[in-house]
Amino acid sequence: MPLTLSHATEEELPEYSRVHAAAFQSMLYRFLYTGPLSESSLAALTRQISEARKRDPNYHVLKVSDDETGEILAFAKWIIYPTVRTEKELDESDSHVPEVLPETRGGDSVQNFFKTIREVKREVIGTRPYCGMHALFETAPPINLR
Repeated sequence: MPLTLSHATEEELPEYSRVHAAAFQSMLYRFLYTGPLSESSLAALTRQISEARKRDPNYHVLKVSDDETGEILAFAKWIIYPTVRTEKELDESDSHVPEVLPETRGGDSVQNFFKTIREVKREVIGTRPYCGMHALFETAPPINLR
């Protein structure tokens, strides 16, 4: 069965958000959120992803699809900066802060968590070119090495 890697469409972003939220239910989300994300929070997450793609052409949401069934088997989020960035460009990319969702355990804890990630990334990577996979999710467990 042939598989295809391509960019996710705007219409597929809600599915990406659902898979993203489900993937972290037992790990990171338990630290950041009080429970499963509501439909309105999933819509907010989808909006954030959509806005990020429009704001930054280096932000990519990719999918792997089964050519025979059309089923999406996996999603991945990549940030790719192929050239050196200026300090101003770095400041602009670091200025975006994720929206606090109603299920957030404490707005400050989430904001501090992402702030720490941005600070460490800035210290380690700085303005240098880099390619980073920020997330990789299977959409369903029965993929079994397809």
